[in-house]
Amino acid sequence: MNEPLDWNGVRDFLATVEVGSLTQAAIGLRISQPTLSRRIAALEEQLGAQLLVHGPRHFKVTEAGKRLQAIAKQMQLTSKKIESNAWEGEDILGGTVRISATEAVTNAWLIDQLPEFVTAYPENSIEMVTDNRLTDLLNRKSDVAIRLVRPTQKELIAKKVGVMKVGYFASVTYVEKFGAPQTIADLSDHRTIAIEGSRRFASEVDAVTRHGNTALRLRNVLGVMRAVRANLGIGPIYSFHAARHYDLVRVLEKEPLIEMEIWLTAHPELHENPSIRAVYDYLTLCFANQKAQFS
Repeated sequence: MNEPLDWNGVRDFLATVEVGSLTQAAIGLRISQPTLSRRIAALEEQLGAQLLVHGPRHFKVTEAGKRLQAIAKQMQLTSKKIESNAWEGEDILGGTVRISATEAVTNAWLIDQLPEFVTAYPENSIEMVTDNRLTDLLNRKSDVAIRLVRPTQKELIAKKVGVMKVGYFASVTYVEKFGAPQTIADLSDHRTIAIEGSRRFASEVDAVTRHGNTALRLRNVLGVMRAVRANLGIGPIYSFHAARHYDLVRVLEKEPLIEMEIWLTAHPELHENPSIRAVYDYLTLCFANQKAQFS
């Protein structure tokens, strides 16, 4: 390889592997799929190695592709680390940063994002504040929060990083036995699983599940996922999480998905604290890399 490496091609390759789909990656990168395919092919030619093996519907990452993915992710983190700290003067990284998120978001998504961060920032420690209630950032019960509602406290730093979609799912076994309802009217002969709580989300779910025979009420979507996979009935599940489980089938397809804005929020100290800034910037990067599933 005599010519300089095309770093944009590496970025495009990483985005494609992260979302697992050329089509979705192209949407996130705002280019056409043929353009993305040409860029990856050019990168493969430049490196002299095949990175992806294309099948009729999906692709497989080769061993060379996996090595490049690991290196590219580390490069991406290093770039963000430089951006976060280049102008911090005497401030140094270190200490504990508290991240707040619901139990379902923490277990279904957030924990999977942290290995790269703790490798790149060994001087930092993460404390998870897992609570379905909104923690008070201004009183420092957490430093950074992932919220599914827009923050109302004007002092907080916040930006919308995506949309969380929730659909209704049943297990393959349940559908084989009882069928797949398409509309709310079809639920009268089906068991449903409801969400308990006072939030708007719980009310939206109740407006649907009450048309069936409610078999179980739970307080979080993660519990609903387990109940649905145990064949207890039809319930609401994060669409991106359900996509990872081949034993789940989306039902009520004629009904609209529930959509909740995802807000990444931080304490105002973000501007002075490089550790909080590093976490905030890293999570922003994670959502950007996975834009296709959160848009």
